[in-house]
Amino acid sequence: LRRADGSYIINGNWAINWSGEYDAAGARFTYRRQDASGGEYIAAKGPLLEPVDIMVIYQQPNPGIKYEYMLPLGESPFGSLGSMGGPSSPVPRPAGPGVYGGGNSGIKPPIASSLYPPSDDIAPKDGPIYDGLDSRSSVLASDAQVRSGGGYQSLMPSGDDSKPLAPRSRGRKRKFIWKLSGFSECSKSCGGGVQTATVHCVREHNHTPVPERRCTPHDRPSPQTVRCNIKPCPAEWVAGDWGPCSVSCGSGGMQTRDVWCQQEISSTLRMRVAEGACLSPPSSLPRSRPCPNPPLSCHARRWVTGEWGPCSTQCGKGLRSRAVRCVGPDGAEAAPGAAQCPMDEKPLQEDVCDMGPCTPNTWFFTEWSQ
Repeated sequence: LRRADGSYIINGNWAINWSGEYDAAGARFTYRRQDASGGEYIAAKGPLLEPVDIMVIYQQPNPGIKYEYMLPLGESPFGSLGSMGGPSSPVPRPAGPGVYGGGNSGIKPPIASSLYPPSDDIAPKDGPIYDGLDSRSSVLASDAQVRSGGGYQSLMPSGDDSKPLAPRSRGRKRKFIWKLSGFSECSKSCGGGVQTATVHCVREHNHTPVPERRCTPHDRPSPQTVRCNIKPCPAEWVAGDWGPCSVSCGSGGMQTRDVWCQQEISSTLRMRVAEGACLSPPSSLPRSRPCPNPPLSCHARRWVTGEWGPCSTQCGKGLRSRAVRCVGPDGAEAAPGAAQCPMDEKPLQEDVCDMGPCTPNTWFFTEWSQ
């Protein structure tokens, strides 16, 4: 059970909670773990003050999920719908954060069809959650009342620092207003994306667009976002990094890598799933390949170096040296008269070392004589 902000209420981050009661989203959830008498059980009397996600993780064939919920008959959580009354029908004010739409369009809630008779005005459509805003006539205002014929509707805050516009004075006619013109494209095609409400400055009497400098910047609503495309993404094949070449020299070496089936459940959860959930691995993700950079020939010679020795002095600048050898593929030093390593590639055998400045008036001594 997860909140809309991504924080978990029950069984999150691969941690299993015990059976009991958990307070969240303005309600108390009763949770019962799976036992010999039945499966897992989550229930809450509500009402919920914020959206929650119920996520199911299974490691075997799903035996089935049963869910049910109730809504008051006298109101719709999605605002005023075209098939539910005339233009003057009031729009319920939400009890907590959320985005509500109005006007003559909306989303048909997934409840019994007897409560909502079929109508083209409320046909389900793809888009953001609670996307019931009519981009042709919805104007940002502070009241939650649908005006007759205008389809005006409030855009309620979706964050603590968001606030609706201040109410307009009845005795003062404003020339320019901020108007909702729709939503941006969803940031993701699946797995939970976001859409941002777009507002423009328009003339109040005919809603024609004007430069934004005509509207009062202080009255511009805070950025509003809604979730969209929350369905999990289809499972797909994912490949790991290529391993080392199977041979150290010569040809015929191969590299391998791991390829697994993965599904993106949400923006914060990606799971490795059974390979049967993915289609056959595409040819663009092979599990093995010939080494792209063939190793050196097994007959080639190369330079190898030892560790640097100590500096020749205890302070100031001195010299340090190391062993440099020409060896064959087997690591043995090249025999006299055999093909030698390229001299222009030979590493340094001696180098300057700096032990720092010497302290004045310091005694130095040599090794003991025989």
